[in-house]
Amino acid sequence: MSAHIWWLFVGTVFFLSGTPGPNMLHALSRSVNVGFRRSTSAMAGCASALFFALVLSAAGIGALLAAIPRLFDIIRYAGAAYLIWLGIKSWRASGKGHLDAPAAISGHTPWQLYRGGFLVGISNPKLLLFTAAFFPQFIDRQHPQLPQFVILVATFLCCETFWLCLYGLGGRGLATFLTRENTKRVFDRVTGVFFMAFGVVLLRARV
Repeated sequence: MSAHIWWLFVGTVFFLSGTPGPNMLHALSRSVNVGFRRSTSAMAGCASALFFALVLSAAGIGALLAAIPRLFDIIRYAGAAYLIWLGIKSWRASGKGHLDAPAAISGHTPWQLYRGGFLVGISNPKLLLFTAAFFPQFIDRQHPQLPQFVILVATFLCCETFWLCLYGLGGRGLATFLTRENTKRVFDRVTGVFFMAFGVVLLRARV
């Protein structure tokens, strides 16, 4: 892989990863509710989901989803339902308790946070289709493809992790402004609306 192709990939992925979406919103909201350090488990879950999706896409699963629309629809509906459920959960929990309440912290083990991040990250089957169509544009067919895929996947993960941490740090700073219950309620409801909106957009997606 030539250096200028890799830099083009870095630039494209860097800005794509930074675009607000379910992963970044999840990192932000988790950091607000449980703190930056604990939210890293959720970020790891989001990053793991991305890695899993990238590997599946490299294996041709994205093409399979495109070839079998009904399978894509099943996964799409499940992913949309999960995002909408997250939105409803956030709306209903709006403003309950303070950010440093022990009960709120103890209810989120590292595994629960990781699992939630993974489910958010993997709930969008469009990621598989996107990477399946996106990766080949940067692969040189004249050279071994596996090392190129490894480089691209590692680069994508680095960019995604950078933005997840940045959004998480933003959530830690935002938490200082959310100590009042009314302010926290507004944040939770806005978060809920966005998650429900992502779910509706996913429902309207087409292969």
